[in-house]
Amino acid sequence: MTDKIRHIKQYYQKVKSASMELTKKEVFKDLLNRLYVGNVDIQQIIDKITLGAETNLLYKLILLF
Repeated sequence: MTDKIRHIKQYYQKVKSASMELTKKEVFKDLLNRLYVGNVDIQQIIDKITLGAETNLLYKLILLF
């Protein structure tokens, strides 16, 4: 199993067990960090998610990939 698949499966399990949206947001940011380590564009998106701009950024992230 590749690392990316393993990270995604772990993410799915964590999100399923999380009850708070803030926890889910942090788990998602962690997944992005693990999948795209060293990618400056992704790091900027993660920084903006941290500041609360998820909606527009997630749309841009989808378009980016």
